[in-house]
Amino acid sequence: MARQQERKMEHRAKEKAAKKEKKRKRAERLAAGEQLSEDERQKRAKVNRAKEPFAARVVLDLGFDDKMNDKVRGCLLCCFTACRNSTVSCST
Repeated sequence: MARQQERKMEHRAKEKAAKKEKKRKRAERLAAGEQLSEDERQKRAKVNRAKEPFAARVVLDLGFDDKMNDKVRGCLLCCFTACRNSTVSCST
């Protein structure tokens, strides 16, 4: 088990280093005045796109309270808290 955790940490470190290197190369290209490819621009646009609210409705049927475990009750509590603290109006 310890060996597996060690390998996992090594793998993550390699991924992190590769990501840093890719980011560094991209920054160098931009500093040199090179244009981004169409794919790179589209990926950036997807990441930076603002999220728009939509008219979703969620109904929670609490009639089966006796069949719920503590984990489900905790999830419902989080739902109600998020709704109550939301900047968008949520009717309960």
